[in-house]
Amino acid sequence: MKTILLGLALSFVCTNSFAQSSSTRYEGLKVVSTANGVAAQLTWKKGSENVSYFIVERSTNGVDFTQCAIVFTSENPKLVDYKFRDKIASTSQGLVYRLALVNDQKRVAYLPPKTLIAPENL
Repeated sequence: MKTILLGLALSFVCTNSFAQSSSTRYEGLKVVSTANGVAAQLTWKKGSENVSYFIVERSTNGVDFTQCAIVFTSENPKLVDYKFRDKIASTSQGLVYRLALVNDQKRVAYLPPKTLIAPENL
């Protein structure tokens, strides 16, 4: 059992070379109105690196993150614009989001965290 857990832990190692070669970038993080209330909308543009999927994580303190979603990359290489909406309370402020890039070898690179600042008119 320990071998299996160790293998799983090693399969998601963040490597500096993958993280440093990342050209994926944030386009924005904002609060948007939806039919069901409000949501935090994170948008990003995929760079030229080999990414199998993205993991969107959220935190209330900027330290402890939990996974919100997995967003798979398109098979169409021309599709580079991605977004994720996270339903939030209208009083939510200071939520921190980060984006993990996972390549086909299960190596993970994180983009710097972004803090959501809710507009006062919600």
